[in-house]
Amino acid sequence: MKLNKMVYILIFTGLLILDQVSKHLALNFLSIIHFNEGIFLGNLSHSSQLFRVTFLATTSVYLCMLYLFMMDFLSSFFYRTKIFMTLIFSGVVGNIIDRVVFLKTIDFIPGINRTAFNLADIFITVGVLLLIYELFKPAAEVKFKRTTFIINKKEQINFASKMAAGSFLSSSALGIFTFTYVKDLSHQAAFDTQVFMNYFVFLTILSTTVMFIIGLLMSHKTAGPIYAFENFVLSIAKGEEREFYLREGDNYQQLRDTAEKLQKLLNERN
Repeated sequence: MKLNKMVYILIFTGLLILDQVSKHLALNFLSIIHFNEGIFLGNLSHSSQLFRVTFLATTSVYLCMLYLFMMDFLSSFFYRTKIFMTLIFSGVVGNIIDRVVFLKTIDFIPGINRTAFNLADIFITVGVLLLIYELFKPAAEVKFKRTTFIINKKEQINFASKMAAGSFLSSSALGIFTFTYVKDLSHQAAFDTQVFMNYFVFLTILSTTVMFIIGLLMSHKTAGPIYAFENFVLSIAKGEEREFYLREGDNYQQLRDTAEKLQKLLNERN
């Protein structure tokens, strides 16, 4: 199934409108509303406004980078993944709009431990869970098209882990330098070490996760052609007719010529 780019724009717009309308209805018709000055489910609500704005802007950039990368990089066959990313992004933008208009988010759905959330939070949570499942679900048996990211689990996770480790080490080094520098500059002013560490740990985990996902995507462009060529060789070795298929953007495009030559050689011998 292939979806036009306009479909994703319509899904994004529809979810965003649904989120904003629900918040305006809550403001006008509900008596119990929680104005969340935190980031997500009330976290960082006691931090300064400048810190929250900086935190939100930075994490939004990470999410936007990941979203745009996946929307442009992914084949049209991964339409479910694109929908899940659109779900996440619409939730993020919905909460950003709240902060621009109200300087806080409007939460009206009661949760546990006195927490509250809104539709945007639901979009983000559901999108993340579905995306994780989509990335690691078992491969489907499809004749010529690969519909899962994980084709060679060991090699792909190994490559993605190396990229994630590089991101973690670089983020840690940058964090130590930043902490030391800011601590030195603010030795006469109040400096909340705990808030800084929470912020640093979150961004480190986020950047490491982003690089791991990007590593899986990049490795798929190499693991996919190898997987397709292995299946092609096994099929023709059994005497079966099989077309060698590579996606646009795959590495090792020269394998097409090799497959054609191999198929021609076997046909001549037979």
